[in-house]
Amino acid sequence: MGTAGPVTLVPVPDTARAARARYGDHLDRLARHAAARLRAAGWPVRVLRPVRALPRPDSVALDSAGRAAAAEAAFRLRRADGVRVDGPVVLLDDIVTTGSTLAAVSRILHRAGMTPKAAAVLAATQKRRLG
Repeated sequence: MGTAGPVTLVPVPDTARAARARYGDHLDRLARHAAARLRAAGWPVRVLRPVRALPRPDSVALDSAGRAAAAEAAFRLRRADGVRVDGPVVLLDDIVTTGSTLAAVSRILHRAGMTPKAAAVLAATQKRRLG
């Protein structure tokens, strides 16, 4: 049995609009910081960005089914030619509410041969009902 490849961190991508509003892609910064900390602890690690986010409306007013549908339409695979992933893939996101975003991005990665083994998020919240 061969040795496993590096841990691959995959941040959920921001839309261009969200990145501008946040003065850059905050999850990319988080992923690079996490990779540096893992390397310092002796882990082989890399950060890949195989998914891109399409422009979409804010999902704050959507119910769980609406969030799932919006998430399915919100992401696309970038060219993944020649990307070989031998080790575990960890999906990174800033917050989880219903899990729709993590599920949608996980399915895209799975179809590209990069099935996430775990997800790491900074915060979790419950979906609130408006009105």
